[in-house]
Amino acid sequence: MEELLQGYRRFRRERWPERREVFERLADDGQAPRAMVVACSDSRVDPTMIFSAEPGKLFILRNVANLVPPYAPDSALHATSAALEFAIRVLEVSLPSAAHCCEQAPMRRVSASGNRSNYRSRTC
Repeated sequence: MEELLQGYRRFRRERWPERREVFERLADDGQAPRAMVVACSDSRVDPTMIFSAEPGKLFILRNVANLVPPYAPDSALHATSAALEFAIRVLEVSLPSAAHCCEQAPMRRVSASGNRSNYRSRTC
């Protein structure tokens, strides 16, 4: 935890002063990203670094194995669907794209009934 706190202090001391105007403009004007990326939650993958994107340029949805479950019009909570809908309808981002996920996580395709017969293991 101390390493994270030191990183934050370093950010406030070194990066914040040189980028203050950018962050204040983003806070004042709101976000207007041009693209959305669905990316894996894997800590080794950083979409902003991969795409050389500055703050405010990408709307990023991170989850396990960058999965996007099928649309389901029911009363259940659907965070992924909500993020996609917000990005497309409100932010008007270009079509979402999926970044490559971690090298070691198996990806499973499970039918709506829970059937795992179509299991496939691959690096994502």
